[in-house]
Amino acid sequence: MFQDLNFKYCVSVSVDGYPSKQEAQACLSRTGARAVGRQKMAFRRQQLTAAELIGRATSGHAFCGLFDYDANQKYWTQCGEHRQQSYPEYKRGSNAGAMKLTFKSDQFCSGAQLVFVDIDATRYTDLTAYTERLQWKPTCLYTSFSDTPERRKFRMVYGLSRPLGVDELRRASATIHRLVAEWTGEPISDLCGTRPSQYMNGTRTDAVTYVSGWVYEPDDLAAVAEQAAATPSVAAEKASVAAEKASVAAEKASVSEEMASVSTATPTFDPLLVHDMETLTYDRLMHYYSRQYRYFYRTELDTWTDDLYQLTTDDYLQLWHYTQRVPDGNHRRRRLFKNVCLRRLMQPHADADTLLFNLYVDRERYFDNSDGVLTIDCLKRKVLTALQMSHEELADYCAADIAYWRSHRPEFIVPPGTPRSEGLPQRISKQLRMQKWMSWYDPAKSVRENMAQARRFGVSQRTVYRYLKGE
Repeated sequence: MFQDLNFKYCVSVSVDGYPSKQEAQACLSRTGARAVGRQKMAFRRQQLTAAELIGRATSGHAFCGLFDYDANQKYWTQCGEHRQQSYPEYKRGSNAGAMKLTFKSDQFCSGAQLVFVDIDATRYTDLTAYTERLQWKPTCLYTSFSDTPERRKFRMVYGLSRPLGVDELRRASATIHRLVAEWTGEPISDLCGTRPSQYMNGTRTDAVTYVSGWVYEPDDLAAVAEQAAATPSVAAEKASVAAEKASVAAEKASVSEEMASVSTATPTFDPLLVHDMETLTYDRLMHYYSRQYRYFYRTELDTWTDDLYQLTTDDYLQLWHYTQRVPDGNHRRRRLFKNVCLRRLMQPHADADTLLFNLYVDRERYFDNSDGVLTIDCLKRKVLTALQMSHEELADYCAADIAYWRSHRPEFIVPPGTPRSEGLPQRISKQLRMQKWMSWYDPAKSVRENMAQARRFGVSQRTVYRYLKGE
């Protein structure tokens, strides 16, 4: 590590500054931006010193990591439950040349050179006293929009000597968060700084700020992480870093006790995932985890024919689709349990976190939980029960579903998210019919002779003529 007030860091900065957190959040959607008379939030990559970063922050600008793409190429991106194709940067207007908010995602994230640490709960009211507890001083610091002298909320920024890739950044960020918690003796409740594609709001013009100019070497962080991994007591210390982890451990113990008659080896869940499911909105949680965990609802192979389709086999299974949310009185919990059992049959090696994520998405999309009965604890119990069941027990429980899909399975499936308007299933169905017809149609024979053969395969005369015409 070294100190250099003129050292510049590469960071993405919002085009506009925002006077309040509410206005910044409004500009995360097109509708909200129009409501406050602004453009949707967009980012430009810049090289800034620590002092310049503070200057942007106190002007209300937001920050995020680094993202890679070809500005002249269109990409498919996910917008809610729909996919759309667009350029990653605006072509005209005040945002021309700036990255669209849609591309601030894990799909395009290449890493970052700054690690942000959010402090939302601390016993310290004097920020100087807080920073004195830190053996590694932040490169800079600024208080948040919601900061008050009685309840301090602020954001520390640790600058690195070079940009880090996504995986290296995650490790470096986790190390810094752990060290801050150890040095201050306080857990960090909001770990948003550990997510590479996360964006950070700026602050008010009268915010309290601090600039040290310290620059940190990634090798120093890696050495600390390796030392921690080799220390037996670190595992216990990590468990106490976040306050919610204690309650999660208690929950695991109660679940284990409840299921002791089934098995003594109880799978565990990622405490951060559980915490976020209990505290974040559905859209926010999907923004963080949709790339980490895959939502699946049917049997799929790893390869696709021409990247367009794949034929199904006798072991094909899928979940039941609900056009309306399932209300109370319709066996909601039993249906959710059936979903997790079917998924275990589809992907026997799916882990507890993946199954919990999928069940959470099911609940949010297809079940009415206005009475709050379908809690995260309820979903966890369903997952744990299913994980204790053998393949034979799962097959017996889902016997009716297995029998149904064995006789009613589709001939082929197309990739998830394929727009119906493109007519891809119809084209593939026609292509497969043509392949079948070509397997028995003999050009060396007359049409009449082929017609006789067609009747053996249950093909009509009209179909043969359409085939001959190339329809």
